[in-house]
Amino acid sequence: MSGDRAFAAALAILCVGCGGAQDRAPEPRPDPAREYRAALGQQCVNARFDRGAVPPPAGSSARDLAAYLEGNLRVARASARAAEALKPPPALVADHLRARRLAREGIALVARAARRARGGADPDGVLRRLEPALDVRIEEGNAIALRIGLPQCRQSPLDLTSGRTSTEAG
Repeated sequence: MSGDRAFAAALAILCVGCGGAQDRAPEPRPDPAREYRAALGQQCVNARFDRGAVPPPAGSSARDLAAYLEGNLRVARASARAAEALKPPPALVADHLRARRLAREGIALVARAARRARGGADPDGVLRRLEPALDVRIEEGNAIALRIGLPQCRQSPLDLTSGRTSTEAG
């Protein structure tokens, strides 16, 4: 093989490996923070929809309140499981862990309130104990949601006396 032919063959081999890369944009690298925010944001939207499907208390009895709280517990537990399955990027781990802790605390508060109501406790007394403690956790969770760039994950303070959130925090 002559020197020119050998050079041309070597150049052809090198160019085959190129595949015309200059014509294509580089593949975007996944952004873990963006993927985490998108997944958690969608989870928040789903949870809000599911909470909206829980019917308000049918009446003012302790049993009616218990049924309402238990319906919200099912939604909260499913939402917490979905959020716990997400893997936050290192920069968001501390906020993720604190939000998980707040969710567990809120679920425990509502579960205790539902048990008291199911046991026949005065519904107004159950609510007077539950709402302030739960609202503190909601307020801290809202601060986390805003800090990590997920305003759709904010929640409204509960007004369980009417069976609805007071105003949508959106």
